[in-house]
Amino acid sequence: MNQVQISRSIKQTLLSDSLCFNEALSSLQSSYGDNPEFYSILIRLLAQKAIEPHRAREIYRAAQDLQERLSTGMHASVDFRSALMEYLLSQESLYTFPTVVEYQEYEQQQNHALTDFLTGLSNRRFFETQCTQELHRARRHGYRIALVFADVDDFKSINDEFGHKAGDMALIRIARCLQKNARIEDITARFGGEEFVAVLPHTDGQGAMVFAQRLCQAVASMKLPYSITLSAGVAVFPEDGMKVRDLLDTADRRMYQAKSQGKNQVTGPGSRS
Repeated sequence: MNQVQISRSIKQTLLSDSLCFNEALSSLQSSYGDNPEFYSILIRLLAQKAIEPHRAREIYRAAQDLQERLSTGMHASVDFRSALMEYLLSQESLYTFPTVVEYQEYEQQQNHALTDFLTGLSNRRFFETQCTQELHRARRHGYRIALVFADVDDFKSINDEFGHKAGDMALIRIARCLQKNARIEDITARFGGEEFVAVLPHTDGQGAMVFAQRLCQAVASMKLPYSITLSAGVAVFPEDGMKVRDLLDTADRRMYQAKSQGKNQVTGPGSRS
């Protein structure tokens, strides 16, 4: 099978199996893993990097090892894309930013995907679909839902002072903190840029405040070469709104209130302005 056929097969499989990326990747490896070109094409599609086949296979295996270690440490499945990006970020000789053309190609792929490439969390489009479905269930069964909207404090200064590589690493680590603190029934996503959201079914305002404060503490205590914190806002269904947009707007407004009060804190229902 030639490179064009392998590339087409990889694209079709990964885009059609966005909900179970790791399983789709395992299937691809079973089919093409004996061909070194497979690893080179895969990394080019996932990370916009051109790497010769045998080196690409080494990188793939190293990222797989990292994925297994992270999954064991978190007691949860870690997306291969997140592990690959973290491995590339750790290798100075490997990490460079994609060109404009490559980035446009990535954006087109991302628009059809359901997960965020960098972090492995749900993307905004999929999150809004999941949240809408959860609200329908909550209305039918009469339970509360809390929405937490978090934003990285002074993220631009991290990128400016330490570089975009450091910013990407911070986002990956924050996503991991979010996954580690979330329950299996919670919905977590990278909403955009440095914004993260979580929907917590069967949770009231007080419970969501505890969750958000725990998340902020976990992020603030991360061991990184720079200080990083979150500010977060909490909204609750049905008190703060009946639709996804209403809850997002309320949580976003409260998040900015938290920033105005000093950052690295949470504002929710009943918080003083």
